[in-house]
Amino acid sequence: FFWRAECFLVLRGGVGRVLGGLGLESTPINTKGYESLLGVVDTTCKDSFELFFGLYKYNPNSRNELKKLEESLARIKQELDEMDKNSKL
Repeated sequence: FFWRAECFLVLRGGVGRVLGGLGLESTPINTKGYESLLGVVDTTCKDSFELFFGLYKYNPNSRNELKKLEESLARIKQELDEMDKNSKL
């Protein structure tokens, strides 16, 4: 269980920093899901990068978890590209 919590912290920090890099901002029509994403950005980007680096460096599973995140994002993009290619819209 403990290593899973550490992996979650690294993934959350990575995703939050990626989303933070997108410059997401609150809007008058935020959905609950979007509010949740903004919350992840807010909490992760308030933490120092050094803290995130420490979570990454000292968790032996971090590199593998971030690699799985990359692979998952690539699969999603590939699926979207395939659907777009086959779309009649």
